[in-house]
Amino acid sequence: MTDHPALDTVASLDAELLRLEYSAASLPARVALTELADKAAEHQAVLAGIDAELAPLSESLAKLEEEVARVADRRAVVEARLASSTGASRDLVAMDAERQLLAERQRGLEDDEILLMERVEPLESRRADVAAMLVPLEVAAVERRAELVEQETALAAEMAERRTRRDEAVALISPGLLKRYDAISRSVGGVGAARLVDGRCGGCHLALASAELESLKKLEPDAVGGCEQCGRILLRPGQFAE
Repeated sequence: MTDHPALDTVASLDAELLRLEYSAASLPARVALTELADKAAEHQAVLAGIDAELAPLSESLAKLEEEVARVADRRAVVEARLASSTGASRDLVAMDAERQLLAERQRGLEDDEILLMERVEPLESRRADVAAMLVPLEVAAVERRAELVEQETALAAEMAERRTRRDEAVALISPGLLKRYDAISRSVGGVGAARLVDGRCGGCHLALASAELESLKKLEPDAVGGCEQCGRILLRPGQFAE
């Protein structure tokens, strides 16, 4: 019966190890990082919407700027020729007409450019504001990642301590009982043994039938029973440390 308290210890430590493994997903820093990532994703979605609206406007503005530059260059050439021309009056009239058309064209393009800029600038300002919101989130994320490393390190140390104690307890369990325990643990996807307390299985928390309890009472002190509901090894009072 000396291995029963050791089995109880192993089962208890296995339960703690499972709890610690599950807690890894909910470490405070990890939860905070998830929240920060969600907020950042919201801002990124807003930025994507702004960029989708800005893209065609920016493309149109770039084309307008190119056209304004092209017309201005042509106008400068014509005006330079007018200023230095000594040709026939017909040629001068034609060049002056072209100059006027180019000036009118340039004014029209610049007006269109101003109208387009009035649409672009608020979007660019909004984009800058949203992008600025990402900066503190990124700073906080760096801090939370550092905290997460510390929390994971502490958790790993705690789990290592539990495993060391488990190894010590396992050495006290008979091979046959340990094999049975390991097989049940795999079967239930958790801990393969539980205490019987107040007529209930500590693993599935179900009350045992009267007939089942009577059968357990009739077992030899060194024998171990099992829970008919979940299949776990049941350790009776006296087989585990109170």
